[in-house]
Formats: sequence, C-alpha cells, structure tokens
Amino acid sequence: MTHLITTNSIVAYFNRIVNICAYGEHNMSVSSEYVQSLERGLAVMQVFSREHPRLTLSEVARLTGLTRATARRVLLTLQHLGYARSDGRGFELT
Repeated sequence: MTHLITTNSIVAYFNRIVNICAYGEHNMSVSSEYVQSLERGLAVMQVFSREHPRLTLSEVARLTGLTRATARRVLLTLQHLGYARSDGRGFELT
C-alpha cells in the first residue's frame, strides 16, 4: 500500500499537536476535544527510530508505558491501516 503522506510526516504533524497539549498552548487535555487514543497511537509510533526500527510488543509496551493489551490494539490498528507490519515476532513502521 502506497501512502501519499509518509509516516514521518504524520508523526511530525501529530507530535506538534501532542506538544501543544502537553505544554499548555491549548488546554485540550481537559477538553472533550482531546483524543486519548490518538495520543496513545502517536506514543507507539514515536518509540520506533533508526536505532529501534523493529520492536516486540513487550518492548513497545515498556517504552510507551502502555499496557500490553493497549499497545497490541494500537499496533494491530496501525498494521491494519498500513502504517506498520509484523512478522509475528516484532513490529516495524512501513
């Protein structure tokens, strides 16, 4: 599946949103407009890097502070949408 928008550009865009929320430029963390599941998905995407291009479910959970169940749901969603892939043992972004 080819994406017109790269994974890196999506992460960069949403990192900006997360930073706005975290540093109070907009107090969305207490707003009904804040999407916690998006925050979790972006946290998962952020742990992948050139140094760690492939991670196990346990590693993603540990690095993000999410439960294994939440990390698994996020990773499977990213895989379903074409932003991640898995060989059954580890995950990597596409």
